[in-house]
Amino acid sequence: MASKYKSLAALGLSTTLLGGLVACGNEVETAPAPTETAAAEDTDTAATQTPDAETDTSSYAMSGGEGEGDGGEGEGGEGEGGEGGVDLTAAAEDPAVYRSALAMTEAHIRAGIDALDAGERRAAGEMFAHPVSEILLDFEPVLVQQGVEPFAQKLSDASAAVFAEESAEDLRARADDIIETLRAAAEKAPEGSDSEAVVEAKVIADQIDRATAQYDSASRTDAYEPYLDGYGFYNTANALLEDHRADIEADAPEFVEQADAVLAMLADAYPTANRPDTLDADQSAMTAGNSELQLIVSGL
Repeated sequence: MASKYKSLAALGLSTTLLGGLVACGNEVETAPAPTETAAAEDTDTAATQTPDAETDTSSYAMSGGEGEGDGGEGEGGEGEGGEGGVDLTAAAEDPAVYRSALAMTEAHIRAGIDALDAGERRAAGEMFAHPVSEILLDFEPVLVQQGVEPFAQKLSDASAAVFAEESAEDLRARADDIIETLRAAAEKAPEGSDSEAVVEAKVIADQIDRATAQYDSASRTDAYEPYLDGYGFYNTANALLEDHRADIEADAPEFVEQADAVLAMLADAYPTANRPDTLDADQSAMTAGNSELQLIVSGL
């Protein structure tokens, strides 16, 4: 996805999370749907025409956002590295890293389907396709190891269907099915020493961190995709917190309280999938709130 994220290693979070998901840059073009030739060509063409398509980088390092380094350099605010690799060793052993890779995929899907509803069909098709090359290509061996049947084709087919002018209703059904598939895959995460609640808190904190940093990157460019990426991160964090609120609150009530506070600010920053004319949310407040959240989760 499209942005260079700020690293919070200085906050001490690196010992807990950083390095789990490796640098993944979007200099690689969107992977076209392999089973739909015509639609695939449309997908590839659209990807190369995206304003920041060649600067769309990401690091799936937990608590680093999409691409480490200071936020948003150049158009799209991309970081170094290629957005196609996942640290297989970490993902195969750490349930938070494993689930964060799935959450990143879910963020693309949520952003894509809402972009479709907002009338941004091309962006929707690209969002559905991105995780295939950016995440799943490298992550699939870990999924198979955990007993998950590969599902990248579902995303490729959904992207192709967008460019083939499939109905919004049918595309929404595809998105819902993909998210259900991702959640089922999350249940097969490797075992770790953290409780289920702490694992989910780490995943949510990672998504919030990315959404916060992505807003900074989006504010540095007029391109649509950086904003849409952050919108997907925010919505995924919000959905995951609602799904796991009771368990996390029982183990870490202070985390839930702070996550709610930051998500409220992100809700104002990302009101809809349509990019506002002006990105004028209080970034200082968001950054401070997010920093406090990352410190909390690093101590869980």
